[in-house]
Amino acid sequence: MQSIYIMKKSILTIILAFCCATLALAQGTYSPSKSALESALGLVTTVNVRGTVYDSQSLDVLPGAQIRLAKPDGTLVAGTAANEKGQYVLQKVPAGTYRINISFIGYKAQNFTLNLEKKSGNFKVSDVLLREDATVMGEAVVQGKLAEMTVVDDTVMYNADAFKLPDGAVVEDLIKKLPGITIDDDGNYVFNGKKVSQFLVDGKEFFGGNRELILKNLPADIVDKVKAYDKKSDRARITGIDDGEEETVLDLIIKSGKKQGWFGNVEGAYGFPQDRYQGRFNVNRFKGDNKFSVVGNGNNTGGNGMTDNQSGGLTMNIQKKKIELNGSATGNFSQSSSQSWSNSQNFELSSPKFNNNHNWSGNNNNGFNFQYKVEWRPDSSWNFLFRPDFSWSKGSSHNDSESAQFNADPYQYTDDPLGLWRKLEDDYNIGINHRRSSSRNENSRYNINGSLQINKRLAKQGRNVTLNLSGGYGDTQTESNNYSQTDYLQSIRNQMIVDGQTVYIDVEDSIYHKVQFNNNPSNNYNFTAQLGYSEPIADQTYLQFNYRFNYRYTDNRRNIRAIYDNFFDDYGAFVVPPFGDGSGMINIGNYRDYYDSPYVKDDTLQLGYTTNRYINQELRAQLRLNRTKYELTVGGNVQPQYNKVDNVRGKDGSKMNLHTSRTVWNASPNVNFRYKFSRQETFNFRYSGSTGQPNITDMVEGVLSDNDPLNIRYGNPNLKPSFSHNINSDYRRTNVEAQRTNSLNMQFRVTQNSTTNRTEYNEETGGRVSQPVNVNGNWSGSLSYNFNTAMGEMKHWRVSNDMSGNFNNNIGYQYNSKEKETVRTRTNSFNLNERLRLTYRHDWESGWQLEATAGGNVRYNINRSTNPNAQKLNVWNFGGNFNTHLTFPWGMQFNTDISTTKRAGYANAAANNIRTIWNASLSQRLLPKKILTLSIRWVDILDQRDDLNRSVGATSISDSHSQMVSSYVLFTANLRFGFFGGRRR
Repeated sequence: MQSIYIMKKSILTIILAFCCATLALAQGTYSPSKSALESALGLVTTVNVRGTVYDSQSLDVLPGAQIRLAKPDGTLVAGTAANEKGQYVLQKVPAGTYRINISFIGYKAQNFTLNLEKKSGNFKVSDVLLREDATVMGEAVVQGKLAEMTVVDDTVMYNADAFKLPDGAVVEDLIKKLPGITIDDDGNYVFNGKKVSQFLVDGKEFFGGNRELILKNLPADIVDKVKAYDKKSDRARITGIDDGEEETVLDLIIKSGKKQGWFGNVEGAYGFPQDRYQGRFNVNRFKGDNKFSVVGNGNNTGGNGMTDNQSGGLTMNIQKKKIELNGSATGNFSQSSSQSWSNSQNFELSSPKFNNNHNWSGNNNNGFNFQYKVEWRPDSSWNFLFRPDFSWSKGSSHNDSESAQFNADPYQYTDDPLGLWRKLEDDYNIGINHRRSSSRNENSRYNINGSLQINKRLAKQGRNVTLNLSGGYGDTQTESNNYSQTDYLQSIRNQMIVDGQTVYIDVEDSIYHKVQFNNNPSNNYNFTAQLGYSEPIADQTYLQFNYRFNYRYTDNRRNIRAIYDNFFDDYGAFVVPPFGDGSGMINIGNYRDYYDSPYVKDDTLQLGYTTNRYINQELRAQLRLNRTKYELTVGGNVQPQYNKVDNVRGKDGSKMNLHTSRTVWNASPNVNFRYKFSRQETFNFRYSGSTGQPNITDMVEGVLSDNDPLNIRYGNPNLKPSFSHNINSDYRRTNVEAQRTNSLNMQFRVTQNSTTNRTEYNEETGGRVSQPVNVNGNWSGSLSYNFNTAMGEMKHWRVSNDMSGNFNNNIGYQYNSKEKETVRTRTNSFNLNERLRLTYRHDWESGWQLEATAGGNVRYNINRSTNPNAQKLNVWNFGGNFNTHLTFPWGMQFNTDISTTKRAGYANAAANNIRTIWNASLSQRLLPKKILTLSIRWVDILDQRDDLNRSVGATSISDSHSQMVSSYVLFTANLRFGFFGGRRR
C-alpha cells in the first residue's frame, strides 16, 4: 500500500514539473502585455519577486511547486514553477497589490496578499511552508516493498514501516533495529560513529529532548520516517552563519494520518519470578504542527533490572504564522541497588599490580526539569528566540566495597581472590593490602538558565546582525561521610600527616582506619554575549564575523572533619584513641555515630575554599560560498582565555592563601565543505577547534582527598585549559532504484594540554598518590562504514553491513620513587567491530507476514603499552543472532530472538565463556478495531544473561561486570485508542 502511494505521488509530481517546465520553455515566465515604449521610458515600475517553497514537516524543498500571481479580480499576472532548490522568480512584475497562490500535488495550497506598491528592484517573499493534505494523501494506499533507508542530501532517512515490530512496541524498539545506529557501552546511541545528542519529533524539540520519555513512551506505529542528520544551532538556522555547533540528531516524522486527532495507549505488565513490573500511558493531541502530550512510565525492567524508575511529563508545541511555542515539564524518580565486580591490572614501573574489587551501592534520585522556547517572527526581517529553563534534583546514595591488591595475578591460584585474600598472602606471599570502605552521600542542586537571541535581516539580502545573550546560576549542596579500613600485609614504615605534622610509625600487618565527614557547598554563575554579522559580497557569497565573550565564576567550599587513628590532643600530646588498638569501638557499621565525639577534628589540610574566575573571548571571521554543487565556509578564530584561581586553606586562611592567574591564547582555522554530486550522493568535511576547562576541584593546592589512604589525590593550580582539534568527514550515496545505500564516516580528534594523572606508587603499602597534570599527545580516531541493499526482483531479501574501528592514544605519567624520576607512558587501544545482517521479508495476500533476520558480529580489542609490565591486553568477542517476527491472519504475532556471545582473552577465566540469550513473545489483538493487545514474553529463557565491560587507560586496564536480573516471564496488556479526522481508529 505504502509504495504505490509513494509511486502515485511521485508520478503526479513528475507530471506537474514536466507541465510547468514545458510552459516555461515555450513562453518563458508568463507576464502581462504592456507597452514596450512605456517600459523603455520607465513609466512602469517593476519588481522581481523571489521566494522558496518547503515541506512544513521535513523542511525539504519542493521542486516543481506551482506559483501563480493574480490581480484582486482573479486576472492572472504571472506564473512559474520552483526549481530544484524549491526557489522561484517572477520577473518584472508591475508594482501593485496581488494575490499569490502556491500549490503542490498532495499539499494544501497557500493563498495570501502581496503588496508591491511603491516597490522596485527585488522583493523577497517569506519562506512558504506547505503542509501535506491528509485527505489527498490517504486516497492512494497499496502494499509494496519499502526501502529500509535512503539518502537525500545530507540526511539519512529510514522508512519505519519497513521494520516489523511486536504489537505495542515503542520508539526505542524501532531505533534499535535501524542500520548504522548502535548503542555504546555507556548507553549512548551512535550514528555512523557520531553520538546522537538529541531526539526530535517532526523537526521540533519534544519533552525538552528528554531521551527516555520519547523513546520509552511514544508508540512506534505512529512514526512514518526516522531522519538522521547534523542539526545546525538555532543561530546558524536563522542567520545562515555557520558557527560550527552542529549536533547529530534523530528526527521522528509522524505519519500524516496521525497528525489530526487524539491518540494514546495504556499498558500494564507483571513478571515473575523476579517481581518485574511495567506500567505506562501516553495521551497525545496532534493538530498539524500543534502537539500536546502527557506521558507517564514506571518499571523495573530497564537496564540490568536493578533500578525502579518512575518518570512523567507533559509537553506542547504550538506553531503559528508569527510565533512558535515549545515547552515541557518533566519529572524523574529512581531507586536502584546494585553489585559489581572488577579486576584490574595497573602497569606499575617495577612490576604489574593486580586489584580485585566487590562493590555494593544504592541510589535514590529525584529530579524536575522545566524548559521553554518562544520564537517570534513579527515580520520577515526580525526573529526573536527566548529560552528559559530550570532544573532541580535531590538524591542520596550509599556505597560499600571490599578490595584486595596483589603483587602477582591471583587468578593463577584461585577463582576467588577476594574470598581467599588472606590465604593468598599466607601461602604465596603475594598480598599487598586488603581494604573495606563505606560512604554515604546526600546532595541537592538547582540551576536557572536563560538565553535570548535577536536577529535582524537588513535591507540587502544576506545581510544579518545577530545578538545572543545568555546566563545562568547554579547552587549545589553536598554532605558525605566516608569510612575506610586498610589491612597492610607487608612490613612498612607508615608516614602520616596529622594536623600539619608528620608522624612515622613502624607497623607490620597493621590495620589503619580513616573517617571523614564532609560538607561541600558550591555555586556558580555564567554570562555570555555574542554578536554576529553577515555581509553579502557577491552572488551567494558572504563574509561573516562573530565576537563572543564568556564569563564564568565558581565558588567551592570544603568543610572537612576527620577521625585519625593517631592524633594530637588540644594540649599537643600524642594520643592513640581506644579504637585504634583493635578493641572494635569504631567499625564500618557504627562510624557515623562518632560525628559528635571528641575524636573528630578539623582536617586543616583540606578545609577552606576555592574560587575560579574564567574569561573566554573568541573572534571569528570566515568566508561562506553557496553554490549549486557545493557549500564552502573557511575562516579562522582567535581565543584569548584568562583564568584566575584563589585558594584559601584553614578557617581563617592561616594554613595557605594562594592566588594565581594565567592567560592563554589559542588560534585555529575552521573549514566546512559540502559537495553535492546529486541529492543521493554527498560528501562533507569539517574542521573546528574547541576549548575545555579543567575542573575547579582539580586546581586546588594540596590534598584534594585522603578519605581512602590507598588513593591520595593532590590538586594542581597550574592546570591549563585544553584545546582540541576536531575533524569530521562523511560520504553518503544511495541508489534509489536498487534500494542500496553506502555511508562512510571518519572522525579524528587531538587535544593539546589535556588533563591526565601523574601517579606515584608505594611498593610497601600498595597506595597511590595522584595529581592531575597537563599532557600533549592524547588523540583518537574512528572510521565506520555502512552498506545496505535489497536483493532479488521482489526485494524480499536485504543485507546490511556495519563495520567500524577506533584508535585511542593515551598518555600518562608515573613516578618511580626509588629512581626518583617521572616516566611518560603511552597506551594504544584499537577496537574493530564488524556486524553483518541478512533479512527476509514477505507479506502474503492471505494475511501472513514474516520477517526473519540472521546476523553475526565480531569485536576485537587490541591494546599495547610502552610499560613492559603490561600483559594480557587483547580480547575477542564473537556473536551471532537470529530473530523472527511472524504475523498470523487473525492478528496474532509471534516474536523470538536468540543471540550468542563468545569471549576470549579476559584475565578472569570465568569470563571466557559462551552465553546464549533467548527471548520469545506471543501476542494477540482483540476487541473491535484491535485496540487491545495481550502478550506474554519470556525474557532470557536459558538464564544466561550477564554484563561484562573492558576499559583501557594510559596506566591500567580493567574488566568489570554487574549484577543483573535474568530469566523471567512478563504478562502485558496494552490498550490503544485514537480519534483521527472525526473517526475512531
